[in-house]
Amino acid sequence: MSEGGRSSALRGTAFRLMIAITTVGFGGYSLLLPVVPLWVARGGSGAFGAGASTGMFMLFTVLTQPLVPWLLRRVGHRWVMGTGLVLMGVPAPLLALSAALPSVLPLAALRGVGFGLVTVCGGALLAELVPPSEHGRASARYGLAVGVPQLVLLPVGVGIVDRFGFPWVLAAGASPLLGALLVPFLRPRASDPRTAQPRAADVGLDPIEDTATRSSRWPRGTAGPTLAMLSCAVAQGGLVTFLPLVGTGVSAAAALFGTAVGAVLGRLVAGE
Repeated sequence: MSEGGRSSALRGTAFRLMIAITTVGFGGYSLLLPVVPLWVARGGSGAFGAGASTGMFMLFTVLTQPLVPWLLRRVGHRWVMGTGLVLMGVPAPLLALSAALPSVLPLAALRGVGFGLVTVCGGALLAELVPPSEHGRASARYGLAVGVPQLVLLPVGVGIVDRFGFPWVLAAGASPLLGALLVPFLRPRASDPRTAQPRAADVGLDPIEDTATRSSRWPRGTAGPTLAMLSCAVAQGGLVTFLPLVGTGVSAAAALFGTAVGAVLGRLVAGE
């Protein structure tokens, strides 16, 4: 129960559905993150190709993310989330057609666009689904939905490749499409005082002027978190990309598992 005896929004159907969508969406991402570089490297492109495949994915993720707030205002959360999940899922099985860079890089770019849409929209949806008093706990649970698939699938994907081959894993990377099927049922209750968020007009501000003012300047206090996230992303990207190339199946899987454990614990503690 939350303060005042009201049931927590974290127990609501909309938030639970959001967690399910996030889990299957990040499941496909987690499964393919170490596998695609390995696929490209073993296909003849070596370490350069492995780095290029991850780099292309991350590049288009970063290029897409600043555009998401604009898209959310124009078409809404569900359209953005659904489109992102489709762009993550549809290209995954197509990767099995060829390990050559000219074939893999465009598909990596599409998946990067989808991932950029999903990551930003997911965080924005939290603010729509739960009141400010529960944002921290909601972020912790969202972090688990992001981190647990990595905990399981980062190491498992590499192990399955060694035993059954790449096509099965690449096909399973289409799991974000399952999340896309759930998106139409995601309906935030804007009229619910526990989940409705204050608008500019409700606090005496002109909505157009307020939006223009906020979009015309770099938000204060973001430089430190941005640099921290950049350094973590570079470190994790390097580890996940190249560990499967230089280690044995067991050692690479163990290292990927350890990385994912640290990420899950960090998200949970920070959110709580």
